[in-house]
Amino acid sequence: METHGEVVHMDDLFTIMQSANHPQTGLIWDVCNMWTVTKEPPADVYKKLKPYIHHTHIKDAKLVNNQPQYVFMGEGEVPIFEAIDILQKDGYKGFYSFEWEKLWHPELAAPELALADYPEKMKKHNTNGHE
Repeated sequence: METHGEVVHMDDLFTIMQSANHPQTGLIWDVCNMWTVTKEPPADVYKKLKPYIHHTHIKDAKLVNNQPQYVFMGEGEVPIFEAIDILQKDGYKGFYSFEWEKLWHPELAAPELALADYPEKMKKHNTNGHE
């Protein structure tokens, strides 16, 4: 299940995951989808939902009129690098999936620009004293 739409509050997600109670049920943590709605700190979200997180969606955004406006990594307000650091420090073995949803948001820059920017921003973050 992805943290998306109406299901983005960590307590709601926790209840759903506990109710599902199946080893083949997991959570896709879309930090941006959650944070732009709830402003729940990644450390709190991770602490509560850690057993269920198997995949993460990675993107950044600025809030404009309380709506996300997607931007290149590190250029928005989403504490995305904070979430990545928490996952790395805890030995997260799941997958990271960079998202650039131009199909749904035609105003975004060309995907080849975002896809080239993402690894550079990740490398820069990791070489600036982060794990």
